[in-house]
Amino acid sequence: MLYSSKKKRYILKLTLGFIIIFFISGCQNHIPLPYNQKTKLETINDTIYNDSTFELEMLNHRGELVPSKDIIYDSSEEYRLVIKDTDTEVVGYKLMLLIDGLQYDLSEDDVESKALLLSAESGEASTHIDFSRVNTGHHFGMFIIEKIYESPRKFLTSEEDIRFTIYKSEGDPSSNINQPQLKVSIADSTALLASINRSIEFVAFPAQMQPPFEIRQNNEVCQDSLSTYNLYLYNSSPFETDYWIGVISEGEVITNAYSSDHILSLAPYAETVVQVTLSNINITPDKPFYFVAIPNPQQEYDSESLHLAWKEGRNTVTLFSQKFIITDSTTKD
Repeated sequence: MLYSSKKKRYILKLTLGFIIIFFISGCQNHIPLPYNQKTKLETINDTIYNDSTFELEMLNHRGELVPSKDIIYDSSEEYRLVIKDTDTEVVGYKLMLLIDGLQYDLSEDDVESKALLLSAESGEASTHIDFSRVNTGHHFGMFIIEKIYESPRKFLTSEEDIRFTIYKSEGDPSSNINQPQLKVSIADSTALLASINRSIEFVAFPAQMQPPFEIRQNNEVCQDSLSTYNLYLYNSSPFETDYWIGVISEGEVITNAYSSDHILSLAPYAETVVQVTLSNINITPDKPFYFVAIPNPQQEYDSESLHLAWKEGRNTVTLFSQKFIITDSTTKD
């Protein structure tokens, strides 16, 4: 009788232990970690790529993490951006910086590009950031990073961006720069919504394309008098989110990232289809370009607010569409 009672307690403890282990392992995927993002599983050419961790940090010359809420620019200070990534398929990064929504030239020596190309070595890349040409006063800053993969992807991987404010007490006064504006309007969503799985949060198609819709790495479309695209956007966050829609080509952010003309506000778990016209956007033929959707473009992030955003389920991920190439008008699809 005593032996039977001990045996029952042993089985009960063992069962309870398994339940606790199962609960802990299940929760690990939901515990937010500062400056850390887990990417979704991707299926490329019937191959499954495992989740990877991706970190962005801005450091001073002492190797200390710079507080992103308010960076006081010091001409004697050196700033360094560090990227850490466990995705072994990544061979490099294309780095772009926006200051007050306009692209800041990170590659002064290269007249062909405002972006920096960084090689990924042992899962890490870093570069010195020169803020000396930032104008006087307070500014919003945002890095946009495009991963460069060893093999093609059907659409670009969404990534957490890094945001900050910077204050400079001396320098040239700010100047307004005119940039072309996207024409964004609500589109007929009947066909597109019926064809898109919500596991895809952001994707674009030429407006003249008919279903079934196919996502490819480099969609070739003929140049015509009106280059119009339908963009599908799904807000996976439990919070209302404002998205800025922009265009990037060859490392250049062609449109102003803080213009209210192309801000879309989506309710929690809502989806929409908008039509974008590129008739006044200067995209060089035969050069790839893609669309980008940035949630809450003027929101500042630091480790504390980013941790809270993840805990609450707020969207902190920059979404990239697949790439397109505008070809000569004589080229056929």
